[in-house]
Amino acid sequence: MAGGLPPGRVDTLSRAVMLLGLNQLSTLAMGVSVLPLFKDIPAECVNMAQFWRHSVGVGILTKLLAARLRDPSPERFFVAGLLHDIGRLVLFKQTPELAAAALAEAGRSGRLLLDVERELFGFDHAVLGGMLLRKWRFPESLEQAVWRHHDPLAGDVPLEPALVGVADMIAGAVLPGCSGERLVPRFHPEIWKLAGLGPTELPELVATAEAHLEVISSMFS
Repeated sequence: MAGGLPPGRVDTLSRAVMLLGLNQLSTLAMGVSVLPLFKDIPAECVNMAQFWRHSVGVGILTKLLAARLRDPSPERFFVAGLLHDIGRLVLFKQTPELAAAALAEAGRSGRLLLDVERELFGFDHAVLGGMLLRKWRFPESLEQAVWRHHDPLAGDVPLEPALVGVADMIAGAVLPGCSGERLVPRFHPEIWKLAGLGPTELPELVATAEAHLEVISSMFS
């Protein structure tokens, strides 16, 4: 056994790392290192197992989209997808009553939680997540991918946040998991053009993500 983990757990971790790729293990470790900070999120705000399942799904899809564009190190895109909603965890942890009020208002009104956040707080979870990654001195590309994933064209380098945004929309539509947002994010044709994803390619992309989701999600359980 390695590090006191049972053999089955080691095998699962090995399979997950193999699926993600081996070139960016340091980036993966950086992303995973923040997870213990959010263990005590109130259950009335979010189911954490469902939160990480959604986050992993977005990470997988973002990586697959980057690989389609022949990025030389698509593994880092997994971390961008994994952490794309980390700002929402900060809201759940630091201001649970306000976060719960935002969730309730989104449910009552049938609006995107993103829009309710902007209305109640004056900012949204993506901005907060980007600021957090900047404070933690994450690579700027990861910071911007998280910060801009709902508005990629607002930044100087729109491709990485665009891939996260497209992945977030796909995951919200067809993959299990939920970060608190019950609706599918808005469709922006110009962002999908950046991702270079056509309708005929979508089923294979989703099938690959579904095949990898449970193994990789087990890393975060």
